[in-house]
Amino acid sequence: MRLRRINLWRVKSLSARGGLKAERAVENNMGRFVLVLVILLLILMTQTVYGEADGPDYWMLHGVASDDVLNIRKEPDWRSQKIGAIPPEGQCIRNLECVGGLTFEEFTTLSEAEKETIRKKRPRWCRVEYRGIAGWVAGRYLREGACPSE
Repeated sequence: MRLRRINLWRVKSLSARGGLKAERAVENNMGRFVLVLVILLLILMTQTVYGEADGPDYWMLHGVASDDVLNIRKEPDWRSQKIGAIPPEGQCIRNLECVGGLTFEEFTTLSEAEKETIRKKRPRWCRVEYRGIAGWVAGRYLREGACPSE
């Protein structure tokens, strides 16, 4: 059996390179992990924004006669109990959510007559807050607005 002489410097060098490769592999994996984490966070944040978005932040009234008011109701139904009213010049009407009305597909593909039929069967109601009163109003009287105090 013949013994070989081992060059210690070469062993240290190979160990260092092997360690360096392992270190680089860990860094690459960490980099990939961080990238995946950032992408997931961006997706979640985007979904949150879309999940909360349901029209504008504030409405203003449109189409209410100057001698009339828009009734705020307890439920999204014109027969529901009246709990408040918004004057025709009402602004700063906070949007809480809307239900009913046309879907995007219906809005973009149907004729005006077909749209009107659906609007009558499935009117849009919006839950709003106006001067401390939260309730439902007929969506056809609302247009995007602003709140100057904010």
